[in-house]
Amino acid sequence: MKYGMRERISGAIILLALAVIFLPMLFDDPVSRDERPQPMLSIEAPLDVERVDVDDPQPPSRLDETSSDRATDESDSQGSTAAVTAPAQSDATGGSDDAEAPQESAVAPAQPSTDSDSEGSTSVASGESSAAPQAASDPGQADNAGNEQSADPIAELARAAEAKRAASGDWSVQAGSFGEPGNAERLAKKLESQGFSVFSRPRGNDLTAVYVGPYASAEEGERARSELKAKANLQGLVVRMSP
Repeated sequence: MKYGMRERISGAIILLALAVIFLPMLFDDPVSRDERPQPMLSIEAPLDVERVDVDDPQPPSRLDETSSDRATDESDSQGSTAAVTAPAQSDATGGSDDAEAPQESAVAPAQPSTDSDSEGSTSVASGESSAAPQAASDPGQADNAGNEQSADPIAELARAAEAKRAASGDWSVQAGSFGEPGNAERLAKKLESQGFSVFSRPRGNDLTAVYVGPYASAEEGERARSELKAKANLQGLVVRMSP
């Protein structure tokens, strides 16, 4: 009984306190929007600034004075230079006249030697004219001799190659064909310097073929073709030569 009264009293006090706190909130009107603080926008008036008119700039008077002074100085300097150059020119002309006079006197005695000079020049010209036909005839003879000398080794090489081919066999290795005989001759000399037996023969279509050999059998030709590939880097072709 004692404990029941205390609990009831404490519960009643708590309920009264809650009613005092929350009942005013429930029954009071809400605050209107007009009473709420709103942002304020303030526009300040522009400041008045005093404007002062400024006159256009004027050139100073000293510039005119300095330009006139410079003009006078330049005219004075030109006059002084003209006065200095005039005596110098007169002195130079006088000196040149004096120098020309001795030169003329020195040149005058040398004129009588022109006859001897003309005779010497005519003799030299005649000597040159007589030597010209000899010089013109000598190159022709030299060219003929050179052609004969250059033609003889080729003929001898061809005859020797034909003799070797007839003695050895009918198989050869074709090293190349050229439209220019000079190219064929150069290749033949190159292969001869490397130890190959070489001969050349003209073919159809104005071609000159270079052959290595001849050999008695096709097996020897194959061995020669391998050696040609190793030494001269040429892909030869083993062919049988017709008599």
